[in-house]
Amino acid sequence: MTVIDIPHTDTGSIVPAGVADDDAPDAHGRGHRVALTRRRNLVYAMVVLVVVAVVAAVAVVAVNSSEGSSSATAADFRPGQRTTPYQLAPATPLLGDLSKSPGRPIWRFHPPAGSTAAVVGGDADVVAVAVEGTGSGQTGVIFLDANTGTPHGRQIIIPGAHNIERCVLSASGAAALCEAGRLTPNHIFAFLDVGKSVLVAAPRVPHAMVPDHLAAVGERFVRFLKNAGPRAATFVFDAAGQQIRKLPPGSKVHPEVGLYTYTSELTGAGGPGRRYAFVVARLDDDRELYRQTGPNPSIPASFGVFTGGFGVGPDHDSPTELHDLDGAVTAELPRNTDLLPPSPTLDAFTSTSDIPPLPLITYQQETLAAIDPSTATPLWSIDRPDSTGVVVTGSLAVMGSTIIDLTTGARLPAVPAGAETILGTDGTRLAFRIAERGSAGVPPRWSITAYGPNDDWTLPGLGAEPRVVGGKLYVGADRRL
Repeated sequence: MTVIDIPHTDTGSIVPAGVADDDAPDAHGRGHRVALTRRRNLVYAMVVLVVVAVVAAVAVVAVNSSEGSSSATAADFRPGQRTTPYQLAPATPLLGDLSKSPGRPIWRFHPPAGSTAAVVGGDADVVAVAVEGTGSGQTGVIFLDANTGTPHGRQIIIPGAHNIERCVLSASGAAALCEAGRLTPNHIFAFLDVGKSVLVAAPRVPHAMVPDHLAAVGERFVRFLKNAGPRAATFVFDAAGQQIRKLPPGSKVHPEVGLYTYTSELTGAGGPGRRYAFVVARLDDDRELYRQTGPNPSIPASFGVFTGGFGVGPDHDSPTELHDLDGAVTAELPRNTDLLPPSPTLDAFTSTSDIPPLPLITYQQETLAAIDPSTATPLWSIDRPDSTGVVVTGSLAVMGSTIIDLTTGARLPAVPAGAETILGTDGTRLAFRIAERGSAGVPPRWSITAYGPNDDWTLPGLGAEPRVVGGKLYVGADRRL
């Protein structure tokens, strides 16, 4: 912002030197009236000057504010541009030390005889373990202290709940929503503070619209389709297990920041002059944060979400606006910028996200840059990797085989060939889950491989799928890291 210094004016003596004699009163006192008139005129003149100066300063500020990021030019996006490392909170929980292969399990959960057990969700403090089998009728889900492996609060076993695939906890930890496959109805709400559970009827929707993801946003639960089509169904429940909303068809949910978006047709189909609305709203209170209308159903031209906000490029001729999670505009990006789209698919049991901690943009389709959301200033810029989607773990971004440190823009050693699902990072090294190919009729096996600046390691021959919940690594129902 341009600052205008207005010199201090001493108004204690507003009559210029050398006029006092001319202002001496005559016999009729006219000198006093002339002096007063001159003083008034001088005061008026000075007031006008100050007002003009203030107006000019406000105009300069307004111009600079309206231009926002116009101060960021093409030169700012040249590959190789750097600022001092930006202080970032990790976008996902960090794993424990990956400098060496995990040894003996930290703790083990032993299911009843004849049963199997696997971690199916939770957070950093509480982990949900699904128990499947015929032993003692102990089938269902049990919640354990993630640090000790002991039952959390009152023990909850849900009889008859088979094939539990996923559980998510509310922010308070008082309630959980679980998804069971071979169960009608197939919603299970567990109330950890009272040690009870209830079954909730699942809404009937066509198979192609069946939600495949669960998420908790505050004290609300969302059941949604990650790669939502135009008719995909999304349901919102309260912490008591009651369905309180069905989001508009085709809504795309971003639970990490508590937002959802949808496009709706404002006029009847088929007629000329059809118009559409693109809406960004919050999941916890349904407050509408942004709305854009226009004749194109594919509006806006660019949309992306980052920790703390979202960005919208209304069309290719307008700058991209950055908003906070209350919908207020915080900055504008120059034209020819596009927000990087999220990765098309993510595994639920990893410490990864498709929500970067900062806006990541491409400039003229050639440069990748990280942006300070409050100033629109590029923090660093590099040649754009070939991959379009981004997976974030900790403060690292993985785009195809390229790994980028989001605090500096530095490229790290490329993802090795054969690496599959990213499990997470300890801040320095990356851990991957690899499915070991076996012959027909042989139970699948997995391995964990870690890559970093020093020695790499592999933990092979695992009989259960490695999963990460709340920054902790589990194999089956054993906590390994």
